[in-house]
Amino acid sequence: MMNFRRYKLGVMIALLPLVMTGCLPKTEITTKDSQISMADDTYSDVSMKKVKFNGLKKYIDINMECGNVTIKKSSDKDIHVEYVDGVGIRVEEMGSMISVRYQGSSINSDEPVIIHMPDVYKGEVNAKIDNGGIQIGDMKDLEKLELELTNGNINCENVVAKEVELASKNGKIMFANLDADKSIDIKIDNGDIEGSFAKDINNYKVTTNIKCESNIPESIDGDGAEVHIECDNGEVNIQ
Repeated sequence: MMNFRRYKLGVMIALLPLVMTGCLPKTEITTKDSQISMADDTYSDVSMKKVKFNGLKKYIDINMECGNVTIKKSSDKDIHVEYVDGVGIRVEEMGSMISVRYQGSSINSDEPVIIHMPDVYKGEVNAKIDNGGIQIGDMKDLEKLELELTNGNINCENVVAKEVELASKNGKIMFANLDADKSIDIKIDNGDIEGSFAKDINNYKVTTNIKCESNIPESIDGDGAEVHIECDNGEVNIQ
């Protein structure tokens, strides 16, 4: 009974930052044999505002205290951003950059932001979210992908970039068919890392700083991109 009470207390403490900000992640993620299925973006209960930008932009910058962001492939050559109007989300065009911002702590502050990206986009995607989640899929030629969460999950599927950085302090990092030309850096403080690379892991130059259960060696001297993985508390499972 004592262990069960401690477990319940640990769960409540882990969720406390999300509850205090009114922002519990909506991201639905399912895994099977380390293959990730991204959830459909259907929000029938909210009215989404849509804006369009030229697909030749060079930088997507997302900075939100609270939010759930989905980045997916566009059906045309433009960048489309969908978001809930009137809750404090700001989408702005700044030269070659598209900026998405949210600052607030209302109970509805976990409203979705959906960004549709075209094949012609070859720039950078940078996202920093305090509480929420982010999922990205089917982006094949990014200059750099940098995703950082304080509390929440990262889901990355079918992504190729020159450089990839995925980090979460509390949550889970999941990926499938991930690849990079230069480097992949994956770090989590409290939570699991689970996924698969586009190539066998022995093809990469791997270094680790893992202080928990893991199914990969401390280092691998491959000829491919540099891969660095860090995990303090949780489990690392790479297929």
